[in-house]
This record gives sequence, structure tokens and C-alpha cells, in this order.
Amino acid sequence: MGNDLKQKILVQNGIISDTEGKPKPNMGECPRCSLVNSIESKYCSSCTYPLTPSAFDEIKEQENSRYRLCTFYFKFITIYRNTR
Repeated sequence: MGNDLKQKILVQNGIISDTEGKPKPNMGECPRCSLVNSIESKYCSSCTYPLTPSAFDEIKEQENSRYRLCTFYFKFITIYRNTR
């Protein structure tokens, strides 16, 4: 029995929905450079553009961490210079 026939029987009997039987795409196109990436990729392999919301959140968190670190450093330097 072929896979198509098995899928149709499962859909007909209500075991799976019609959309479950269809294969999911395995490629995703980068909106910045149009390179075709694997659907599991979080970042474009050419231009490193974030392809998923979680990848975007990771980048924003890293930027926020750097900002906090720089702010702390400059405050520390200011205090150190004022105590001399």
C-alpha cells in the first residue's frame, strides 16, 4: 500500500486532519538576501538574518546585555575618576 493511499484512508476515517497528511515545506527563503535555507535554520546561512521569532529575541537579548554591561562600565569609570 502506498503512502498516499494510507494518508487518504486516515483522513477519510477522521484519524488525522487533511493538513496533517500533507508534507511540510523543508526550505525557507531569507527575506533579506533570498537565499533558500533549511526550515530548521534560525539564521540565514549567508547574511545571518534571523529567520524565526526566537532567533530575533535572542539577538535583542544579546544587544540588551551588551548595553547593560556598557552602561555599568561607564558608570564604574565615572565613579572611579571622581574618587581620584
